[in-house]
Amino acid sequence: MNRHPIWNLSLLSLGLLASCTATPGPHETKSPGVRLVATPSTLTAPGPLALEATVDGETRVTQVDFYKNGQLYTADTAAPFTASEDFPATTPGGTFTYTATARDTAGQATTSAAVRVTVRPANTVPGEKGWITGHVRNSEGRPIPDVDVWADNQLLYDSNLSAVTDVNGAYRINIKAIPTTWRVTANANFSYKGQSIHVPLVPTNPADVAGPEGGVRDFVMRPQDITDSDPYGNLGIVSVTQPVGEYDIDESKVRLTLEPVGLLADGTTGTARTVKPIRSGSGWIVPNVMYGTYRVTATQDGRPLEIRKRASGAETPPWGPSYTGDFIYGWNSTRLILYVEVRD
Repeated sequence: MNRHPIWNLSLLSLGLLASCTATPGPHETKSPGVRLVATPSTLTAPGPLALEATVDGETRVTQVDFYKNGQLYTADTAAPFTASEDFPATTPGGTFTYTATARDTAGQATTSAAVRVTVRPANTVPGEKGWITGHVRNSEGRPIPDVDVWADNQLLYDSNLSAVTDVNGAYRINIKAIPTTWRVTANANFSYKGQSIHVPLVPTNPADVAGPEGGVRDFVMRPQDITDSDPYGNLGIVSVTQPVGEYDIDESKVRLTLEPVGLLADGTTGTARTVKPIRSGSGWIVPNVMYGTYRVTATQDGRPLEIRKRASGAETPPWGPSYTGDFIYGWNSTRLILYVEVRD
């Protein structure tokens, strides 16, 4: 019996199947690629920083969003996609993380790898042998008094030295007696609306200090970097929800504009900024917002949304084009939160 015709037919069928499965569908498009470059990567304040995002892809990129420490900083809608930032002489220094998200006409978005920029303060003071010294400042470069600074002995368990900053935001810790290394941390303690708040501060140099040598460790009250393991940051949180039983809102497309009303808890005036909520284990949030009173507005795809304080069993606030409110403790929260609810 001649079986060759069947064998050839099987091979032909397999070949056709292979060519069919190897051909991309008509609606498949490649997400845009994006690469972010920061120039320079290290600078001494005062000084400018230039950001440039290069993009590629099968579809046209219509916008690039630039993020600083996980928060939307600015956006550019025309190539070349660039942004800039000027660091004034009062900048306390530190390391800042930037990313860029490219958005194309197909509705796809791609985020670049993070780049880090180190900013050194203009008035860096050399270290003093046998001492840990430094200054604590707010985001505007003004000194913060009464901050607790701790030097944790890395050799002996639960053995610490501490100091409190003076009116100039300065502190000194004598470490001559014990030849070990020290890990230095700082916490600002202040009152906000009758509530006691403890804010972990960000070191400009997180490295441990060698006991015999000493060193300078400055701190600044600013948002800490947002990571996958810690999406909450070190400041206040804005919680974003939609009413129970309503599903018209895509939280990933919501943009909130936060406009400070009066002085913020750290004594600064702050600036209005537009931010994008991120998903966390506690729902959609905006992390790292300095405590204070804010006027909040919301949009989705550029369309204004109605907004109010989140409703509770005891309160059903009215809807409006904006909501002005403060941070409060929720029934199960360990941090002050500004609760807002949005709808289309």
